[in-house]
Amino acid sequence: MTNSQSDILLQATELYSENPAIITKSKTLTFSELNSIVKKAVANLSSIGFRKGEILAVLDRNSIDYVTAFWTAHRMGLVLMPLNINTSASDWGEQIAAAKCRVLLYAKDYSQYFNTAQNSLPLKMLSGRPLHDSSTNYIPSANDDAVIMFSSGSTGKPNSIVLSRDNLYHSATGANKAILVTPDNTWLAVLPFYHIGGLSILYRAALSGSAVYVFPEFSTIEIISCIEQQDSVLLSVVPTMLKELMKLDKDNSLASCKAIILGGAGFDDGLKNSIIEKRLPVLTTYGMTETSSMVTLLPLTDAGNRLDTSGTVLSEREVKISDDKHILVRGKTVFSRKVDGQKMNKSDDWFDTGDIGRISEDGYLTVTGRAGRMIVSGGENIDLTRIENELLAISGVDGAIVMSRSDKKWGARPVAFVKATDIKLSDSMICAIISDKLGKIYIPDRIVFLNNIPLTGSGKIDLVAIKNKHSELFVESA
Repeated sequence: MTNSQSDILLQATELYSENPAIITKSKTLTFSELNSIVKKAVANLSSIGFRKGEILAVLDRNSIDYVTAFWTAHRMGLVLMPLNINTSASDWGEQIAAAKCRVLLYAKDYSQYFNTAQNSLPLKMLSGRPLHDSSTNYIPSANDDAVIMFSSGSTGKPNSIVLSRDNLYHSATGANKAILVTPDNTWLAVLPFYHIGGLSILYRAALSGSAVYVFPEFSTIEIISCIEQQDSVLLSVVPTMLKELMKLDKDNSLASCKAIILGGAGFDDGLKNSIIEKRLPVLTTYGMTETSSMVTLLPLTDAGNRLDTSGTVLSEREVKISDDKHILVRGKTVFSRKVDGQKMNKSDDWFDTGDIGRISEDGYLTVTGRAGRMIVSGGENIDLTRIENELLAISGVDGAIVMSRSDKKWGARPVAFVKATDIKLSDSMICAIISDKLGKIYIPDRIVFLNNIPLTGSGKIDLVAIKNKHSELFVESA
């Protein structure tokens, strides 16, 4: 019987031996072939002294080698620590040091960073000829650490979250049950594996015998082409990715997907209306690194509808709303600690997500904002998300983010960054609209027009990059 203590890849090999497991632009591996590669990798790492519980950092784009590292760590009881390729070498060094990780596996493109860890090895060595015949005697436990994931870090330094085998297993089983995943399905891995939304796909696919089509980077042309060639596609994206795909998708190929899972950030009415118009099978979701990916998901029967909600609670999870409107989560998918040993902030096993929301009588969750998105300006509460929503509703605005700046007189004031497609759109026009819709207190102190809004590797708006580039705006005003 499959459970969190099972060797998931080995069981998938026994059940779906000749089914495609991993697909790239140039290669396809069956479950049997992938398992053989992992056996070599286990022998290689065992022969050079790797043992249960050791942390193995990985630095690469999505690749077959990355997949090999994941399943090798899973089989040996190692703790995989994916590093975000979009951060700096100093960040990697800090994360490796904080986790007391002694080994980094790096892809060829990152060979110049080989000294980031005490020991660094080429990622390719995993699939090389074994130095000695060796195997693992690892006997897994449900609570064994499986991966160290770093939260998006869009607002500052990322949290280092430790997820167990049990967390990953129950996250995947709940998702598969809701989406009715079968061996005929193909997951498109367009989210990076160093984010939980990308890595969790590997587990879901192996449990269900479905294939994973691995993309080293987000390429709208290649993704649309893949959807046109593959049957019964499952796609997991954030709103910015879906917008880019829809721009290129002239034949509405996205509508042929079995499901398009949409999460990671809120989205505007323009995108929602386009989804409805094109009849895309979009399933909105809510989740985070701390909950091993998805907590709620729109049911398949609601695909493309009720897009203002984040769906209903998946199995193995519970959700409730606190007296102060915070979304609380508990269950087998919630992490228990961070790398520094800090335990989960919980009360009666409930994890406070920091998000604000409500649950309808029929069980649908609506996320209305983040606790940190509310500022007090001159004694007035200002919801920055409300300003963003009004900005995004303006014709000619293609993207917007509102941030807070300190102000000695008012305490805090909003600053807006806008990507406009209409060159005639001015800050005075925008201010007039915000004043009319929300009131004068909501008018941003500054409106900065950007050619592009920077994104993190997971497709979320990179608040740190914006703040660093426009640091003068965040100096406290007199």
